[in-house]
Amino acid sequence: MNKYQELGNLNAGAIVYVSDADNNDVAEFTVQKILALNPNAIIKRTKLSPIVGTHLGPDSVVIGFEKI
Repeated sequence: MNKYQELGNLNAGAIVYVSDADNNDVAEFTVQKILALNPNAIIKRTKLSPIVGTHLGPDSVVIGFEKI
């Protein structure tokens, strides 16, 4: 979350992707943290693909955002 706060586009309407490998609770916690930093962010939730999830692990949560 520190990198998002430091480097992320915190403008209204900025898109942030939150993806998880079957870890909905932590993904939702992450969404709430992002919205606390940028209430006007557009959150797009997805599931990690099986290939990416296999490499990262079953409880992985990742975020993607536009750098400023």
